Amino acid sequence: MEVSLVSSGLPNLLPMRNRSKGVLHHSTVLSDLCVRLGDYDKSQMDMTRLQLGCAHEDMVALRYSQDNPSRYIQPGELLLGGDLPITPDLLDTLYNVPEEIKLSWLSSAHDPASEKFRRFRWQIMSQCHALNVRSGRLNITHIRGDYKGFDIHHNLWEFQWTQAELDSHVTMILRHRDRMIREGYKGEE
Repeated sequence: MEVSLVSSGLPNLLPMRNRSKGVLHHSTVLSDLCVRLGDYDKSQMDMTRLQLGCAHEDMVALRYSQDNPSRYIQPGELLLGGDLPITPDLLDTLYNVPEEIKLSWLSSAHDPASEKFRRFRWQIMSQCHALNVRSGRLNITHIRGDYKGFDIHHNLWEFQWTQAELDSHVTMILRHRDRMIREGYKGEE
């Protein structure tokens, strides 16, 4: 028998959809901000992990919307602050709550209010502001569970913020976007 490795790692199978061309997208601004704050190193973001996360997000959103199409929708691209595109994964129309879907290697033992979850919370806060609501959810699957065994953990967390917290957050995001533009960062290809 002969065995040959044909490929290693997943390619960029489906680039982000529904993105305005020629402008920065919220996820790009948020990623840059988190790298600069030391939340993660860009070298840790390999394409296979990104593609697994995108596939998981698409599958979960599809299943929710198929299971209850009158309740769950994918709202498409919204504008934060009037001109920064943001794309929520899912909207629970019964409660008017955005839901961000994540596949994560973070331990489920971490408190969702901790710094470890900051990037996810910031994404949800921006969605809440764009939708003019104060509650949002994190629908997260932890690949390695709590790292004490081999179980996958799945949690649905709901966050509530004051309008002042959301406004302050959006000011920070828009200022960072403006900084990126001043530094010469171009929009999405």
